Parts: sequence; structure tokens; C-alpha cells
Amino acid sequence: MATVGNVYNVGSPDAVRIIDLARLVIERTGSTSGIRFVPFDVAYEPGFEDLEQRVPDTSAVNELIGWEAERTVEDAVRDVVRHLSRSQPARAERAPTAADAV
Repeated sequence: MATVGNVYNVGSPDAVRIIDLARLVIERTGSTSGIRFVPFDVAYEPGFEDLEQRVPDTSAVNELIGWEAERTVEDAVRDVVRHLSRSQPARAERAPTAADAV
């Protein structure tokens, strides 16, 4: 089988900024949470390097099986919020706190 041992990226080619993701989550959850900006050197350990932008190259999996991303970040956030509101109704009825992130 030609696929054994190969690596295939699967993801959306649409980049999303973290600030936009945070705003989307706050909006979709109805949260009153704020957004706090933390300097890079405080958020990460010394020596950590991050990419400016991460966009998966899905061409290999597309060529192999014709796969293309069909869902958006908005779809994923909606599904997570819906799941959490079903499985944890008490948490969904109030604004998330720092303890919820643990």
C-alpha cells in the first residue's frame, strides 16, 4: 500500500488569527470574558519558536483520495459550543471562568 509510512496533513487552508478565534468563541458562547494580551516571552518558554502562520499543505491527501476541507472554524466552534451545552448545561448557562480552562 503506497500510503503506509507517509504523512498526510489534514486541515483547512483558511488561516485564522488567534484574536479572531477568541472573539468568535466569546460571541458564540455569549461570554462576558475579556481578551488579555500576554507578551510572547511570558507565554512561552525561552527558545520556543512559533510560526507566523500555519497553513497545512493538503495537496498529498487531495491527490490520493480527493479530500478537501469542507468545514470552517465557525462550524467547529459551533459544534463544540453545542456539545458542551448538551453535556454540561450548568456550565453553558454561565460565563466561563478561568477554572473552566483547566
